[in-house]
Amino acid sequence: MGTRCGIETSGCVNFTNEAEGMVCRDAVAEDAVAIARVWVAAWQAAYAGLMPAKYLAGLDAEAALPAFERNLREGPSTLVLEQDSDIFGFSAYGASRDPGAAPETGEVIAINLHPSCWRRGLGRELLQETQQRLCGRGFSDATLWVLHGNARARQFYEAQGWRLDGVEKHDDTLTGFALHEVRYRIALT
Repeated sequence: MGTRCGIETSGCVNFTNEAEGMVCRDAVAEDAVAIARVWVAAWQAAYAGLMPAKYLAGLDAEAALPAFERNLREGPSTLVLEQDSDIFGFSAYGASRDPGAAPETGEVIAINLHPSCWRRGLGRELLQETQQRLCGRGFSDATLWVLHGNARARQFYEAQGWRLDGVEKHDDTLTGFALHEVRYRIALT
């Protein structure tokens, strides 16, 4: 056990959770279908009561597949959490997309776990690996956006050392309706 970029680590680039049999690795194009399925399940469970039920019920992995395929080809870096060739989670990360962000600021763009994996420490490990990857690319701090009303996620990030930085936005880009989001920040060094 050691420390890299201020984060406790086993020293591995990709982590393996032996107790769970989970492995974290870089995503490949063939992972797009599984990532889309995890995204749908995670959003439907995490955002129930926070987004319109009709919108959540209409989420469809096959319809979202082209966007995930494009992101894996052209978009941010993506990690997957895998057990026995089944994907149970993913994160996407890269340079901050926020206007005016400093070049040394990275972003956790997405982190989603299948609800069957919640509250088992796997999200924490995936987030830590994502932070290590950002640090390894030279970013000194990172941000992420969370729905204002998502108390579960906000408590999770705060328990991992993330703090609100006072920036909020109302964004309808992804869903077609305004989402009230708050930004968290963490030092990576």
